[in-house]
Amino acid sequence: MEDIEFRSILNREKHGATCNLLRIGEITLLFDVGCDEKANHEECLKIVAEYAAQAHYIFLSHPTFMQVGALPYLHKLGLLGKSGLMPAEDQFFKEEGTGLLHAVMSTSPVAKLGA
Repeated sequence: MEDIEFRSILNREKHGATCNLLRIGEITLLFDVGCDEKANHEECLKIVAEYAAQAHYIFLSHPTFMQVGALPYLHKLGLLGKSGLMPAEDQFFKEEGTGLLHAVMSTSPVAKLGA
């Protein structure tokens, strides 16, 4: 049986943003990478970037800054691939040591806000 871990990284009450981590065996997923105007930007961005660098996938739930606000910062750090939200098809598989995600997934309204 594989190890499963779920942890709240950022929460609305304390950080003004949301980010949750799910690890299933060797796969790491982040649900939301938020940071909005009410959040402590430096603290939130640093925390989200630390976990995004380890993530294989990011799932975005809502088209609000509380859920997607850190995406521009992650892109600036080079953690989202060359094209921004969705790495090119040939980049879906993480190259060792590059920090590129397999994919960032969301509905189209969420993707438009994130872009």
